[in-house]
Amino acid sequence: MRWGHAHPTWSYWALPFLCDMTFERFSSTMRPGSIIDVWNLPEAQSKGLLQVLEAGRTANRKAKQEAFMNEDEDMMNVALWRDGVTKDWCKYDLEWGLYKDRMKLDKRMYWDTKWYPDGLPVIFISMHNTKPFEITDWLLSLYARCDIERPKLSCPAGHQAPRFCEAGSTDERKVRQTPNEYIQKLCCCLEPRQQTNIFWGGQWFENPEQVPMKLQHMKKERTCLFP
Repeated sequence: MRWGHAHPTWSYWALPFLCDMTFERFSSTMRPGSIIDVWNLPEAQSKGLLQVLEAGRTANRKAKQEAFMNEDEDMMNVALWRDGVTKDWCKYDLEWGLYKDRMKLDKRMYWDTKWYPDGLPVIFISMHNTKPFEITDWLLSLYARCDIERPKLSCPAGHQAPRFCEAGSTDERKVRQTPNEYIQKLCCCLEPRQQTNIFWGGQWFENPEQVPMKLQHMKKERTCLFP
């Protein structure tokens, strides 16, 4: 499967995988070169995980330091590939800047040459890289206010995001001088994310059930799942 961002979610079914991965990392540091017993997780796809667990740790692995162990994201991806995992989420942990670009989005967002040559489905439900507190607070406050103002909005035609959509820009500061208009204008920057928060291939969708496995103009079906 495609390389995944290190924002994982899991249920108790993933505990054997997480135990093997962390035990290997620990052993490679504390007991380098040792042979460790692990679950034969690749067999879970054909036999089911419960049968693999009942059989015990029937596989083994040499614990040694590898370059991919230096970062959590690298190690998780390599471990997922090694165990033959195929289930991953569509892109939901988005850069905060994408939330205010109105409808001007690349049709082939996060594309790659193998898995998603026509772009990856993205879901506007979570933000990544929100370390600058002032900007994050501004954006979250804007979302809250715009949810109240949504029925009264009258946004201009077109897909382009106005310049005042850029937080802290000269245009945005000018709009701040007219408080009565500020919220209504800035709410248009979020359009249409509050009504339709899934974007793929130039199209917006209200819910995962509306998203097909493949759009007409695309070469491949999507393999990612929606939360």
